Amino acid sequence: MIKNVHILNNYLMPFLSEDGLEFRTKKGKYFLDLKIICKAVYIGAHHRKEIKSLILKLSRSMNNFRLSTYCGSIPAEKLTENERDIINNALPLVEYLWDGRLRDISSKKIIHQHESCIYKIIKPTGERLTKPNLAEAVKFLDVGFNTLKGV
Repeated sequence: MIKNVHILNNYLMPFLSEDGLEFRTKKGKYFLDLKIICKAVYIGAHHRKEIKSLILKLSRSMNNFRLSTYCGSIPAEKLTENERDIINNALPLVEYLWDGRLRDISSKKIIHQHESCIYKIIKPTGERLTKPNLAEAVKFLDVGFNTLKGV
């Protein structure tokens, strides 16, 4: 399971959208909807009440509800093309900085986020270590945050 929306939006979705790769089943529709949701969450648009409700509406029509074998009640409301466009064209609330940090566009404040990358440390002996975030790398190397954040 991938919980990091940065990885989903910037690596997995483009990988699955490569030229020539096309889903020809109902899962293809699910994938397109997942891309819409992923992008909206990546840019922080899901924090807007209207966008969040549209994302939830879209998610309630995914997976089992599209299968011909589904026996439960299908949600009465489906997302219209106009509503889909509202999600697709939502303005971002966050921006990603070059060093992996996330900043609120309106307040310019740094937003706490979960790990978005792995730091590789290569010791002089050639041994390779990984640290899950900048804080762990700083602690291991016994240097200040500002020393590594500009690397």
